[in-house]
Amino acid sequence: MCSRRFVEDKLTSFSATTTSNSPREVVILITENAITLDAAGPIQAFHEAGLRYKDRAYQITVASPYGGVIPLDSGIKLDSNCIFDLSSEKIDTLLVISSYKFLNYTGQAALIGWLKETKTRIRRIGSLSMGTFLLAEAGLLDGADVVMHWRWHASMTKHFSSMTVLSNCLYARRGNVWTSAGMTSGIDMALAMIEEDHGRALALDVARTLLVFMHRPGGQAQISIPLAAQSRDIGSRFGALHEWVMTNLSRRLDIEVLADWMGMSPRTFARQYKEVVGDTPAKTIRRMRIEVARSLLEKTSNSISSIAVQCGFSDVENMRRAFLKDVQVGPAEYREQLVVPTRAD
Repeated sequence: MCSRRFVEDKLTSFSATTTSNSPREVVILITENAITLDAAGPIQAFHEAGLRYKDRAYQITVASPYGGVIPLDSGIKLDSNCIFDLSSEKIDTLLVISSYKFLNYTGQAALIGWLKETKTRIRRIGSLSMGTFLLAEAGLLDGADVVMHWRWHASMTKHFSSMTVLSNCLYARRGNVWTSAGMTSGIDMALAMIEEDHGRALALDVARTLLVFMHRPGGQAQISIPLAAQSRDIGSRFGALHEWVMTNLSRRLDIEVLADWMGMSPRTFARQYKEVVGDTPAKTIRRMRIEVARSLLEKTSNSISSIAVQCGFSDVENMRRAFLKDVQVGPAEYREQLVVPTRAD
């Protein structure tokens, strides 16, 4: 689980400066066949923030290693500036978005060299999913804990042993360098950056417009607990049990109850469950309860105490301890970060 300290680490010094009357230059560096959502999500978030400042919050520039039209994985094409034609001293925030085609860096010495030179010139550098490979190759992440999409975790770990790769977080930061899992977590990271620059009110307004959570904690898991359990339980040995548990979370669900439901002895059940799913039954159930509680906090106005009982935590304090352990924030703070739609008159 990702520690909040990586999300809340302080920024290092930087040379790029902005004033209240000038927009912050946000450069989206995209390579060929990058994932469309990785690019579109942050672009839209920063654009929405700019609209609220009459385009004075951010100025967005799309760049690529070669300039011209850059194709994304969906077939959509974007016009781009050549990254080498831009003045790095004027860039406030650089977001790097790459693709599997750039996992082999042969012929990319110029781009890697440019990235190496930017760390002290640019106030903030971020990467989305495979863009993290480029930052790592440039030596910007040595010794850091970095976030990577679960699909590319093994590859990142294999190629870069000088860092700890986290596949169960959405985004994290170390100094002025941010890393994210990409996809929708790129929006979460952009919202966190907007909040840092202009305050919570603006970030909340942007999140409300985008109809997204404001903003998911960086340490939140990438994959839902039931889905993760199902993915490991290839033969669906415990699939029916998981479905039953999800609809009976308010009940007592100790090892004896679960084993009896499966028609097994507690000892045999505990051993086989751990072998198949990879976690103990107690840990899986705790995480299921947290996931359902999060959904209720997001989608209902039910009191925290009633949600605690409904999800089987027995009381608020037990739920708070579970949230702090797995989500890094308590349920009350988690709910405060929600976007609550207002009904039109």
